[in-house]
Amino acid sequence: MGMRCPRCGFEEEEGSPFCSNCGAALGPPAGGEGEATRLGGEAQPPVSPPPPQAGAVPPVPPAPATPLEAYPPAAPGSGAGRNWTPVLIGIIGVLAVAVIVLVLVFTVFKSDDGGTGGGKSDTVTSDPAQAVEAFFQAIADGDVDSLIAAIDPAYIDEFKAEYGGDYKDLLEEFFLATNPEELEITGLEFEVEESGGEAVVRIVAGSATYLDADGEKVTEEVEDSVITDFETVKVDGRWYVSMSTFPDWWYYLNSATEDGGDTQGTELEYIDSMALYASIGYPAGWTAEEMPDGSIELWPIADESQVLVTLTSVDMQGQEEGLEQWVATQEEIYTSLGWEYEYSYTDFAIFPAAQFEYSYMGEGQMPFKVLEIHTEVLGRGYTLTYLAVGDSYAEYARDVQEIIGSLAVHSVDPI
Repeated sequence: MGMRCPRCGFEEEEGSPFCSNCGAALGPPAGGEGEATRLGGEAQPPVSPPPPQAGAVPPVPPAPATPLEAYPPAAPGSGAGRNWTPVLIGIIGVLAVAVIVLVLVFTVFKSDDGGTGGGKSDTVTSDPAQAVEAFFQAIADGDVDSLIAAIDPAYIDEFKAEYGGDYKDLLEEFFLATNPEELEITGLEFEVEESGGEAVVRIVAGSATYLDADGEKVTEEVEDSVITDFETVKVDGRWYVSMSTFPDWWYYLNSATEDGGDTQGTELEYIDSMALYASIGYPAGWTAEEMPDGSIELWPIADESQVLVTLTSVDMQGQEEGLEQWVATQEEIYTSLGWEYEYSYTDFAIFPAAQFEYSYMGEGQMPFKVLEIHTEVLGRGYTLTYLAVGDSYAEYARDVQEIIGSLAVHSVDPI
């Protein structure tokens, strides 16, 4: 007689530890060769990985069979010795790029203390950090004129010449359309790398408080996040934010305009139907492979039998899943397996996320430690699972944080 899955109701064979339809845990882990189960055509919530086998890193959570696309290597980041190569997951959806961008913007944090004049057109941005602070203050205020005043004037002049009166609407739609409510920023601190008339500004400390979609007040610490660098330029003795900081801007601009020029008649609605893809990078010394089920596996070449990172994506359109529901589901799974765990709310790259950390003994009493972090962006769920044997977990934790921070959602023109 079979067992019925408590999550999806699928009838599974007796003795199976995980549901082959949705991946939910059905009972204590069993020995034998582990195999990741595909989710199939219907979207399902991300699930916990099955337990590992002795001498090798265990299988990882399943994902829908979504093929990856080839993509040129990304330019190396500011970190010395890093050679980031993106791996892409193809996603097609009826989604608005402006929402993506605002999620990006607001997790980076914006100052509200007015210390640099709040980004108004008469703000004295005499150093790169002040330029970034003024830029974010303009976004927090919802002030498109102050926003324009904080951006490289050479770009603004070219932009106005090409798009005429629509240029301000385009910037406002991209940066200000979905401001979170009651945003407050305190204690911002910066690191600046300056070279001639250019500088990279990194936000290294600060906190943000705002109301989430459920009206709940949320506070996040910027030091707990992977920090985004902002490119700035010096023009006539003042510093401005460069638009090269925002790669999604160019995708948005191409999609929001008919012929790359005048937007008259488009009403910016075209952005609601376009192709999206997510990219993730990995540091030097790591490699990656696309799996048949559409997931991405990454591992350090030197310790491939001890460490594994897996990224899966799930279509959440039409589902009422959210971070709180994901946490509740994971708690149910780990409790049923008898595993001790800790969870917290954090960021997955720059997106609000939840994460679980737990340890357990595999077959042959081999100790495994796992970090599982999940976010949902524009109707799609992403789960990154980091599994490691013993001390390898701490040894590669920094690399894994860089992998987590490299996740990005991009937009392209519809095919």
